[in-house]
Order: sequence, then structure tokens, then C-alpha cells
Amino acid sequence: MKKSGITGVTWNTHRSKWQSHISLNKKTYNLGFYTDVEEARLAREQAEAKIADGSFIDWFKNRVKTTRYEDLTGQTFNRLTALYREHRDGRPYWVCKCECGNETYVNAGALKNGGVKSCGCLVPVREDLCGRRFGRLIVLEKTEKRTKDHCIIWKCQCDCGKIVEATRQILCKGYKKSCGCWNESVKYVGGTNAAFLKSEQLSRRNTSGVKGVSWVERSGKWKARITFKRKFYSLGCYDDINDAIKARKQAEEQLYRPFLEWHEAYVEAVMKGEPPPEEPDIQFTR
Repeated sequence: MKKSGITGVTWNTHRSKWQSHISLNKKTYNLGFYTDVEEARLAREQAEAKIADGSFIDWFKNRVKTTRYEDLTGQTFNRLTALYREHRDGRPYWVCKCECGNETYVNAGALKNGGVKSCGCLVPVREDLCGRRFGRLIVLEKTEKRTKDHCIIWKCQCDCGKIVEATRQILCKGYKKSCGCWNESVKYVGGTNAAFLKSEQLSRRNTSGVKGVSWVERSGKWKARITFKRKFYSLGCYDDINDAIKARKQAEEQLYRPFLEWHEAYVEAVMKGEPPPEEPDIQFTR
């Protein structure tokens, strides 16, 4: 590690330059980066003099305004040629044109140190996905399209025949398993929406904090109930809310649990193109 032996001057490993800085009122001010340690020392001494005469803040603000960025316009870095500078999300970037014709934006540091060499066209394909199946999707080919993060977009065909596009990450992590038809095909299996059974979302009118348990003003008791396959079951009224919650949970175990286990097996079979298992005959008994 390089040491300057000068107060306020340190070696910045990331930039490979000497950084000059100074503190005032518990705040640190960056005075710039320099290739020569002597230049960094002079910047520090100049700042100390400004603090001594009370003009440091105005001097520093003016210094920031007048410090120009390095103009990279027209310069070529690997496959990228810098066109113009612009701000995105409050940060400066260079809009560059790649040899392949695409435009992208890169920060100056990544351009100069070779961290980014192209718009993404040089990024090697980790794995050829052609022919692989992801749910109901078969990957057909790699497209020329790229995301903002330079990820390759793959062309896929759903079992229903529809063509869709997705990135490797979306496919491999299971975020996309069909063109959308799969979601509809398993949404209301058995006349019941499995997603609704799993959901913990409460109605705005719920006063207990538990699905299927509500306060009945007329009787002054907690009422438990459950709905399954469009059929309503009353589970009784209770003085203690905990008894009402217990009754609801027991009903969920009897009705919801076996259905959701079957639904999971059904979805897995559909995804594999296999015959789905027969739906169980679920009866409610108290």
C-alpha cells in the first residue's frame, strides 16, 4: 500500500491516483485525484490557506463548478466510440456507439479502464438454451435483442403455439413458464382458485385479523366460517376469539390442505405434459 506521509493525501487504489482531501466542521471535502503526490499536497495546502482566511466554502464551491470533466467525444475504447455525455438518474454517463451499430451508455471510468468493451455483443453466451424446455416453453433461438443490462433475449414457443421472448435469468429461475396460458389453465382447477386459498389478504371489513373470523355485534360473539368450492360452511359462534380461530384453522386443514396438495401435483403433471392425478373427493365434517 502506498503512503504519502502527508496529512490529507492518500493513495486511491481504485483510481490508481493520489487523493487530496480536507475536513472542516466534521465534513470531508474531496480536493481531487492526482497522478503526482506533489500536486495533491499543493491542493491540500491551498485548501488550508482558504480555511485560515475564512473563504474556503466559497472557494470550494467555485472550484467544483469550474472543474471540467475529461472530454471523451470521438474517442474509441475497444468497440465503443464516445458520442456525447449526459446524466441518467443523476449520474454522468457517456452515450457510445458500438461497432455492431447499437448505442449504449457507460460511465467514463468503465470506458477508460476497459471494464466495458462493447454494448454487450461481446458477452459470451454461458449456455446454449436452444431446445431446452422451461415449463411449457421450448427455446427456439437466440435473438439479436438485448435488455438494458445487455442480457440476451431468447425466442421461445409455448405448447399452445404462441411465440414469446424471455432472458436466460427469467427462464432459469422459473419466472416465466408459459405465454400466459398456463396461468389460466390451472387458475380455476376444480372450480376453485388455489391462489385465493393460499392468500392471507384480509377484507377491509375484517375486524379479527384472521380470515373467516369476524365479530357479530348482535350476538356479541366471534363467528367462524369458511368457503370452499363456492359452498359456505358456518363453523359456529364463540365467546373467545381463540376458539373461533381454532375452528377456522381446523376447517382449513380438512378442506384446503388436501386440495392444495392435489393442485400442486396437478400443476406439476401439466408442466411435464403428463396425465394429471384425479381430484380427491373432499368432504367437510365437524
